[in-house]
Amino acid sequence: MGVQVGDPVGVDVRDGEEAGHVGAGPAARRVFGVGAVGTRRRGGEGEDVDAGAGRPGRPPLLCLAGQTPVLVHNCPTGADEEPVKLYRSPQKGNRASEARGLNPANHTDVDANGNSFAYLGDSESVVRQYAGQGVYEDGYHVFTMKPGFLDEFHPSAYRRFHDKDGGLQWIIDVEDIEDFNSFIDHSKTEWVPWEHGVNF
Repeated sequence: MGVQVGDPVGVDVRDGEEAGHVGAGPAARRVFGVGAVGTRRRGGEGEDVDAGAGRPGRPPLLCLAGQTPVLVHNCPTGADEEPVKLYRSPQKGNRASEARGLNPANHTDVDANGNSFAYLGDSESVVRQYAGQGVYEDGYHVFTMKPGFLDEFHPSAYRRFHDKDGGLQWIIDVEDIEDFNSFIDHSKTEWVPWEHGVNF
């Protein structure tokens, strides 16, 4: 499949599966996905996309800036950006254990490949679809991430569409939770009470 302008960055593919091409003819460069959704590829065939461009153990990724493919590590991220805020409504009984970040013990369900993930909303509209509903706490944590978060957890690898309204979610492999938590600015963490659509 070809990568087109406007396509989501970071195509969901299996480890080493070709996601598409950028360019045409002999100059075309292969673009590889990052493995299972929300995980970092640890080595593999995709590392030949642009030799030496990725960090050790991670393949470089390309995103499109207009019609131009750009290496992800050259895409703008860093201290000049607004702080990233992520939103999580823990399951009932887990509020305290996730007050300082994700808790691997709360994310033990495994997929067909034996991987476990934690999910966060990219906006309050996403997290409010869970808060106060069924098995979820009556509220949600707001985590403000430190500078450098987007360099380590680039949206192309971790952020996916959540719903038909364009809401986004972040999917974090349990193996990456300790690193993820290290980017939370705990002095800015908030708890927002929310129950059945009522902010109280």
